[in-house]
Formats: sequence, C-alpha cells, structure tokens
Amino acid sequence: MMNPFLTEDRVRGVMYYGKMDDFIDDIKLAQYQSLASHKGRVLVYGVGASYIHKGDTLIYCDLACWEIQLRYRKGMPNFKQDNDDEDVLKKIKRSFFIEWRIADKHKMDIFENIDYFLDSNQEGNPKIVTGNALRSALKKTTQRPFRLVPYFDPGVWGGQWMKKNCDLDEKQNNYAWSFDGVPEENSLYFRFGDTRIEIPAMD
Repeated sequence: MMNPFLTEDRVRGVMYYGKMDDFIDDIKLAQYQSLASHKGRVLVYGVGASYIHKGDTLIYCDLACWEIQLRYRKGMPNFKQDNDDEDVLKKIKRSFFIEWRIADKHKMDIFENIDYFLDSNQEGNPKIVTGNALRSALKKTTQRPFRLVPYFDPGVWGGQWMKKNCDLDEKQNNYAWSFDGVPEENSLYFRFGDTRIEIPAMD
C-alpha cells in the first residue's frame, strides 16, 4: 500500500492523504476488541490502541519529529520495518510522506479525548501532563506571539556562521541547516511548574 508513495527517489516521495484506518485489519481489530472487554483492569498499548478501546484513561505518547530523525541515525527502524541500516534519508522520507501524516490525523481525531500526554523525547526521562493542561497551554499560545524550538544540522555546504551567531556546538564540523518555524519539523516547549514538556508543533 505504501510503495506507490515511496517512489525510487532517495528523498522525494508522494504525500499520502489517507488515514490510519486504511491500514487496520478489521478481523484482527474485532478480535482485540473482544479481549479488551474482559472484566478487571486491562492495559491496551501501542500505535492506534484507541481503535481497540477508548479506555477509562487515554494516554498519548508523543515524540517530536526531530527526535525521531536523530533516533533513525542511531539505527531505529521505521514503524513495523526491518530497515535499521537503511539510508537515513529514506527512513525520513517514509515518515515525512506517510507515517507522520497518518499519525497526525489520528492524533487530531482523538486529541480532545486524551487524558494525559506523555513526552517521550528524552530517553529514560518521560514526562506527563494532563490533556486539559496541554490543551489550555496550546490555546493560550495561539493568542500571543510564540516561537518554535529550532534545530540545527551539519551538511555538505555548511560553514561556521551559525556556530558563532547561534551559540552552537563547537565540536561539529559545520552547520548547514537551520529549521525554525516549520510545524512539520519543529516542536514546542511548555513549562508546567518545574517540568518542561516538548510536543510536536503540529499539535
């Protein structure tokens, strides 16, 4: 189903405008839905878990696109793929044109019903905030000027200007990319008391 959108190009694909529903096996979904109806406490987890059951408490685990890209570089595969060693640009292409699109649509479908958002951007240091608190913060953000979290990356044409002017890591050979103000790529920081939460700007 994904192949026509992936193309043979290393970087450019074709935008997938479908939804996560397109990839759901209805027979398997019905089987899991029957399991989730058992008495007692049942934990349903994973991508699309809310398809199986809305639950008494819905927790959404969020991860910024830039962090996903950094994990691809460390060998993380795409969803349900065995492409650990694949060209990083091809991994990002699959995410940008398909995976992130369907995940964002699914998130928006359930956004108002999410009880807790789990920030999983720092490995080994998850942080959680109530859905009401995050939705309130997002609403306030739209009513004032705000800035997205920028990120910087080396590249073959990079130079030293950004190092000097943006206070960046001197150990890097150069910086060629500066992403700031691109909702599909950048993220947002919110502080709740002493806890800083990072979410994708697409939220």
